[in-house]
Amino acid sequence: MPCDSGIPDYRGPDGLWRKDPEAEKLVTYEYYMSDPQIRRRAWLMRRESGALRAEPNAAHRAVAELERSGAPVRARLVVVNAEPTPYDDRADEVVREPIGTALPELLRRLHTANR
Repeated sequence: MPCDSGIPDYRGPDGLWRKDPEAEKLVTYEYYMSDPQIRRRAWLMRRESGALRAEPNAAHRAVAELERSGAPVRARLVVVNAEPTPYDDRADEVVREPIGTALPELLRRLHTANR
């Protein structure tokens, strides 16, 4: 959902980290804390990326509308990330792949599980 709102892709096939492998340092805690130049570059990247101007997209609005409707919902939390996240232990399923490459498999799994 983030890319559809104007938040750039970092790990996918056209992601920033593929185009500029050094860019990963801008969001890696150890590099960020130890190098003032990395911190400057990180803030410039955030300012220029468009993420601060992101707006909710159709998927966000649909989730909000569903919540407002009060309809009972059978929901699943699926975490899709290349690295472990703080949400993994709460997820119904964890997919360890970059988001851009995992979507077709994730949709297949969700479709199968909801039959």
